Amino acid sequence: AVGGRGGKDAQNTIAEGGGGGGGRISLYSDNTAAYTGTLTATGGLGFQKGSAGTIFQTNVAADNGGRLLVMNVDDGESSLTTLSTIVNTVSPYGILQELSVTDTAHVIYKVPGLTVQVQSFAGDGTGTLLFSENSEVLPYGAMGQSGVVD
Repeated sequence: AVGGRGGKDAQNTIAEGGGGGGGRISLYSDNTAAYTGTLTATGGLGFQKGSAGTIFQTNVAADNGGRLLVMNVDDGESSLTTLSTIVNTVSPYGILQELSVTDTAHVIYKVPGLTVQVQSFAGDGTGTLLFSENSEVLPYGAMGQSGVVD
């Protein structure tokens, strides 16, 4: 298991202050399917719950983007998770094979003018995903080699 929890101790029952953000896990591998353990990046506990972290997995041998999962494992509402960069940090290819928001996580891509290609969206229907104005989310393969939408 690989995991992170922001801020407050998981056993803390005192609701003072806010919990920290869940952080980030990035798994770069030639075979991401080979890892069968769990990955969690949960916001910390507190008076206001910390935002969910992000988990990014990519198969570097395939050179075709990766999967981004944002989840909030604990019950209740999470704070807003802000992703201020995606290209070169979340996915160096500007492509996501899958984007999944689950367990009441709230996510915003805060990059005006962002263009990202997503092959599939997933989730459990409880999360929220927002994009900044003038951003484009395109179906995977819609952008040609020249960077122009086909």
